[in-house]
Amino acid sequence: DYADSGEDARARAELDKMQARLDSLAERQSGALSVTQGVAEAQAGRRAQVQRDMVSVLSDRQLRLALRAESCGGYIGPEIPAAMRALAGEIRALKIGAALTIFGGVKNGLYAVSVTTPAVAEELLSIRAEQDAVGAELEKLSDPPVPPSDSEKQQLGLDGAQQRAILSETEELARSARRFAEEDGLPIPPELAGRLDAASAEMRAAGERLAAFDSTAAGSQARALKLLEDGRDRLERTRREMSSRSAGYQSSGRKREGAQGRESAGRARLPSSEDYLPPAAIREKAMQSMREDYPRARGELIREYLRRLAQ
Repeated sequence: DYADSGEDARARAELDKMQARLDSLAERQSGALSVTQGVAEAQAGRRAQVQRDMVSVLSDRQLRLALRAESCGGYIGPEIPAAMRALAGEIRALKIGAALTIFGGVKNGLYAVSVTTPAVAEELLSIRAEQDAVGAELEKLSDPPVPPSDSEKQQLGLDGAQQRAILSETEELARSARRFAEEDGLPIPPELAGRLDAASAEMRAAGERLAAFDSTAAGSQARALKLLEDGRDRLERTRREMSSRSAGYQSSGRKREGAQGRESAGRARLPSSEDYLPPAAIREKAMQSMREDYPRARGELIREYLRRLAQ
């Protein structure tokens, strides 16, 4: 326990540095994600317009095909032209799934028809080819390709460079987390390095897509950001726990010091020899008296006094 071993301050300092690095990485990853999402939103707007344009063209082509099939009369029958008209309606409603289902039935029906009349047979071949072409366009309708503009390519290129820089720092932080935990024994959350490794993998995938000017990189970037935020939150909890333990030990130390103070206050102190010394002024006056000679006129009286003491 770092608080018990006296290493708590150093451990908290290292965790604070790691927390700051994680905060910075998460903030920069969020910025990189915002750039890609901005391009993706712009492309989505253009894609919607392309879909509207395609719907108008395809539904008209499909109606013309239905009319041509009806003109073949009994050679094709009424069911196939009716299904072809229904297909045009589903295309105009942008119900791609339903349209593809009807298209499959129409195609099978057209190829099942056998006509021996040369003119009708030639028209049927043409209708089949045109219907196949409409079907190919119909498959593109759900997600029509929208190439990025030159401005969007520039944005995605710069975003890719930023993503690579964030990836490099994330990988370094993962190595530091392992080193601190395994070699220095710091209380790093054991799952932190794993979260950083997973975030790095998502960043590499995003970088590859960004290099191809593909805004779908936003998905990988968002997952990387979530992993960074999760690791940051786990590290923050560890830091709070350490601070709480440190505060507890400090409070316990203050209680012990107070108890020791009270114990020492209850003991009686024995006087020392210095406590019996007279004040400094009196001591000085006595020393001065010892240095002075006795009065000569009283010498015989003093000697008589001393002889009596000796007897």
